[in-house]
Amino acid sequence: MYFNSFPLTKYTIKGKTENVLDIFRRVAILKEKTTAYFDLIVTDSDTIETLAEKYYGDANLSWIIALTNDIIDPVNEFPMSRMTLTQLYNTKYSGDILYFEENLNLQDGDILIKVNDGTSLSLNPDNLIAGNLDTTKYCFVSSYNNEFRFARITNASYIIQPNNLFAAFRKINNTLTLLPFLKSFSAGEANQSVCVFTALRKDKYLNSPQYFYNSSNSKIISPYQIWKLVSSLATIEEDYISIEATGIYDTLDNDNAFRRSLLYRYMNQQSVVNLSAFTLKQDIEAKNEKFRTIKMLPIDVIPKFLDTFTELMTKRDTRSRLISIKE
Repeated sequence: MYFNSFPLTKYTIKGKTENVLDIFRRVAILKEKTTAYFDLIVTDSDTIETLAEKYYGDANLSWIIALTNDIIDPVNEFPMSRMTLTQLYNTKYSGDILYFEENLNLQDGDILIKVNDGTSLSLNPDNLIAGNLDTTKYCFVSSYNNEFRFARITNASYIIQPNNLFAAFRKINNTLTLLPFLKSFSAGEANQSVCVFTALRKDKYLNSPQYFYNSSNSKIISPYQIWKLVSSLATIEEDYISIEATGIYDTLDNDNAFRRSLLYRYMNQQSVVNLSAFTLKQDIEAKNEKFRTIKMLPIDVIPKFLDTFTELMTKRDTRSRLISIKE
């Protein structure tokens, strides 16, 4: 019904000219102060079509609701029901994440293969042999978050547990290639090329942090801000470590820059006063709730609205197509 009043225009393609609907015409509602609208809270059972049927007596007038609320995509700009959200969680946002102390810079398609218990973290890549790897236990990386140092994993062949050891492999020229990285193992020593790392924490992808914030004042906090013990209580410092911070990794007692970060505390589920994480699930639901309240035109102005819309669309000499809604 939205396109019924659109005029035809000539369009030439490959030397052939035809009359086609001029879908590039636009009409907007003038954004002015008026009490002509009323607010409506969308429920889980509502769709843009059912609302048009309920309030305007015709589901085909759903385009008026879209135009009134600047909705271009009714699927993604209209609140989803709880059932739809659950389906979305189980498909697009399914899977787990693994946190790593090392900044591994993993890529989509990399494979993490479990390293057998008892293998040393300091194992040099040249010494990684088949006996160190359990090739029946692996998972694929679908994405890597550099800021929060976690990898989203899929197709795990077994139930991964925190503190599992891994080696990373990447397919290069159709060959699986081991990915080594640099780290230190004692104070003052140079970095060594190693290949074994630990999954510090496992979580659902939906629980992955989008940012940290101070719950007392809602201030955004960098995951690389430093925490400090004051009177046996961990507090947040206005100081930062480098995102590339390396240091020493074998025990918690070592002088490791990254282990002083808020992110490391979060990885190990150690509390910091007023530190909270805003998760992916919270972000999705907050954006969904943003669309929950919409503006509706009263049914008594719809006839005049449709007449004005038709007039604006059919007049070829009209440059400004703005519909004014006043009482």
